[in-house]
Amino acid sequence: MQALITAGYLVYAVNPRQAARFKERYGTSGAKSDRGDAHALADMVRIDRDQLRPIAGDSGQAQAVHVVARAQVTDRAERADTSAGRAGERAYSHAPGR
Repeated sequence: MQALITAGYLVYAVNPRQAARFKERYGTSGAKSDRGDAHALADMVRIDRDQLRPIAGDSGQAQAVHVVARAQVTDRAERADTSAGRAGERAYSHAPGR
């Protein structure tokens, strides 16, 4: 979503219940399909744009927080993998018959 906003697209938040009611109101099929849903959402934005809220992009500070948080999660996962590997090596080296 952030990439679309950065590229200059206007992105709207659509509540799933709003989308379902729109489909009922305009008589589109209740069948689920990505193509049909995309057309219904495009029509919804075209017809009911004044009732939808555009999504603002993240500020530079919010993007920085995302980067730091992702780095911390990755670092923790790598440390957990490394410690699990070391524990496995120790268990293997102390196994009976070794």
